[in-house]
Amino acid sequence: MMNNVPNTSRQPHEALPPGITGEIVAFAGFLKARGYKVFQSSILDSLRSLRNIALSSRTDFFNVLRVNFASSDIEWAQFGDLFEAFFKVKKEEPQEDESLLPSNRIDERKEGAPEELAPE
Repeated sequence: MMNNVPNTSRQPHEALPPGITGEIVAFAGFLKARGYKVFQSSILDSLRSLRNIALSSRTDFFNVLRVNFASSDIEWAQFGDLFEAFFKVKKEEPQEDESLLPSNRIDERKEGAPEELAPE
């Protein structure tokens, strides 16, 4: 029986979520284009290592990839910036749902914020 709850404690023989293999291969290409020495073995080792961590832990995910792809001091030092550039998450500001706002707030948003009253 399958459930829709993500499994954060996979066994080493269990498969990674769909799409992650392609992302790791794309990341390896991204690193290679920036001068990293990327080998098939480092890609495979990364994928094997990712089976042993909770993918919800960005720190663990970062460390697994860094250990497998950074082979020199300069690569180690540059890795954090390249990781962030490739895997950055867009943070969008939450939008207000106008259907939940009172009608006078909707009018305020269309006309601009009401002026504050100056103390007399």
